[in-house]
Amino acid sequence: GAGQGSTNGPFFWLLMFILMLDSFDPTLRVLLFISVCTKLVASRKGDAFVDDSHLGITSDYEEDPLLSMEDNTRLHELRVLEGLTKVAQHYERLLWSTGGALNILKCSWAMISWVWKNSR
Repeated sequence: GAGQGSTNGPFFWLLMFILMLDSFDPTLRVLLFISVCTKLVASRKGDAFVDDSHLGITSDYEEDPLLSMEDNTRLHELRVLEGLTKVAQHYERLLWSTGGALNILKCSWAMISWVWKNSR
């Protein structure tokens, strides 16, 4: 078949990945990058190269001015973890529906969170 290691494997994986991304639940959050001036916006679900996929989201939490910066940051992080869990489960179900599966030993996640100090 057209599996990993065959000449046609990358083409069929790309086709499958495009179909999976097109089938993504539109209510799921994605990676969203907004410029400081807010005029430039870039969004995407993630990246893939052959069978290595990387998905991500950014927080949509709106900060509460009555909470401390630490509390707001923690709520941002919780929102990301909730969203990433939903995206990963949805992706796994789509992958399974194509006959694929996640190799749990190769799965990982990372969170990037930062705190601005003195506007930097």
